[in-house]
Amino acid sequence: WKDIWLNEGFSTYSEALYAESKSGKEALQSTMLSKFSDEFSNTLYDPGKNLFSTTVYDKGAWVLHMLRWEVGDSIFFDILRTYLEIYKYKNASTNDFIRVCEYLSKRDLSKFFDQWVYSGTENIELDYKWIIKKQTDNKHLVILDLMQKQEKYPVFEFKLEVQFEYDNGKSFSKIFNISEKEKTIEVLVDERPNQLILDPNNWLLANIK
Repeated sequence: WKDIWLNEGFSTYSEALYAESKSGKEALQSTMLSKFSDEFSNTLYDPGKNLFSTTVYDKGAWVLHMLRWEVGDSIFFDILRTYLEIYKYKNASTNDFIRVCEYLSKRDLSKFFDQWVYSGTENIELDYKWIIKKQTDNKHLVILDLMQKQEKYPVFEFKLEVQFEYDNGKSFSKIFNISEKEKTIEVLVDERPNQLILDPNNWLLANIK
């Protein structure tokens, strides 16, 4: 029962994968947003009395969604296939799943699983502000200040996509690795953006303000 999210989180994320397969990326996003909550309670691992709660089902799906974003599509779906091949018709634990993830991604994912499965009970609460400084060579320096505001798990580590929007309808994105409570990002751009959108494709279980 401590590992129940491996059943219910996977089945719930399969709904989102089916929607994506039938109708595309926007269907994936809308399905996941329908499972978003600010009130997931307790940890995902060993949820105690919350065995059949939205934490197990919906946060479990979000953890897989974020893992996909963290390691990339190719590795993520390789993980799913390999996990099935190794453990079909058998029992598997969260640690068994993590070992497959780390082997195929060639990464230490202990922080990821600690913050989302074993210890963390909150969403990322991310405040941001940004300013633009014009440079002498007609370029613009975008300065983006980030601050994590969640209370119980002070520092999440995650990949953050930032989309730069322009008046002419153009846009481009950059991805940053966030591992500090407060972080300042500086990006030199050719044109002055009119808007920044953080996590534009809704990969993160995060409240961004």
